[in-house]
Amino acid sequence: MKFLKIGLLVIIILMSLAAGAAKVLQAPQEVEFFAAAGLNNSIMIALGIVQIVGAIIAAIPKFRGPGAFLIAAGFGASAAIILLTGNIVFAAISLLPVAAAVFVGRNALSK
Repeated sequence: MKFLKIGLLVIIILMSLAAGAAKVLQAPQEVEFFAAAGLNNSIMIALGIVQIVGAIIAAIPKFRGPGAFLIAAGFGASAAIILLTGNIVFAAISLLPVAAAVFVGRNALSK
């Protein structure tokens, strides 16, 4: 079980870093996606920063819980934005990283 938790932590940290970097660096797909949702680049960059900061904080054992919940918030916001574009199925699937991050966060805080 310990390896599963560590593996899940590594996965959500890497996913959050990748998603955040794409937003901060204004990847064309992200810019197009946010524009389709009616949101500007400032919101996209702010969400990217939240995702990157959450990943960095979650990598520090002492702050793993708050970092994981910040990651969950970032992925939750992304899922909400996906829902704004009308893609209900993809929005639902996008909640899986939220659930994984909440699991990691709750586990970290229960120690």
